Amino acid sequence: MSRLSLALGAAHLAGAVWLGHCATASARNGAWWTTLAFVAGSALLVTAILREHECAEEHVPRPAPVPPPRPVADWQVFEALCCLRAWETRGRAHDPAHCSCRDSLSS
Repeated sequence: MSRLSLALGAAHLAGAVWLGHCATASARNGAWWTTLAFVAGSALLVTAILREHECAEEHVPRPAPVPPPRPVADWQVFEALCCLRAWETRGRAHDPAHCSCRDSLSS
């Protein structure tokens, strides 16, 4: 949990304790509607504490996935398939069934 979520949880807890004290004082004086309002407010603060705790657990940083290793080009096989040398393609995708060099020479 971060410092902010801990501080927010502490503030919610302090508010719930204060509203509980106010509800107890209201109940002693016979103000039942006020007591119910304080109890409802205290219940809302307890719910906020629980939700804050859940949200803090969801945002735990996870390690980034490791990408799979890139395949290594077998240049000798590539050069046997096409009339172009490997360095002439400049890393572009090349279709050995359609060789631009061979097609231009045969025309």
